[in-house]
Amino acid sequence: MIYSYIQISLFLLFHLILQPAPVPEQSLQPSLFDKVDNADIIIIGEFKECESRWCRDKTVIYTYWTVSVEQRIKGKSVDEKIFIRLLGGIVGDVGMMLADDRPSNVRVGSRFLLFLIKRDDEPNTYIHVNRLSSAIEIFKDDKLRSPYHQLKPLIRKIKAHAERTPGF
Repeated sequence: MIYSYIQISLFLLFHLILQPAPVPEQSLQPSLFDKVDNADIIIIGEFKECESRWCRDKTVIYTYWTVSVEQRIKGKSVDEKIFIRLLGGIVGDVGMMLADDRPSNVRVGSRFLLFLIKRDDEPNTYIHVNRLSSAIEIFKDDKLRSPYHQLKPLIRKIKAHAERTPGF
């Protein structure tokens, strides 16, 4: 019986104390300033429509969203309408998604603050700086999903940082 208690104690000691603490998922995400620094443009936009299609060599499906630009926060010039290319989609009877994909909040009419990188091989087309954290949904009254909560203070913070960065 004492032997069992010793085994249980050693098991608990090893698994609870000696194991490293799990790294929170948030810490794996780039910081706000990393996203600002890496983005070619930062905009507020409304998602209008989407179309999924195969890439040229028919190995990957991309979904292209048409986004109406409401406000430019960073970037030299942006058309009133841009396209955002996302990996995955459905073409005919074939669907493709990434293994770690999360359900998307993107739907027609939704508004987002977007951190985007220009695609040189496709006119007026952009991709996310970081696939999982480069779109912050904007709700009614300009409320945001945490950790930021309010749009205007976040825009001020982004602009202040971007203006101190070369190439703004």
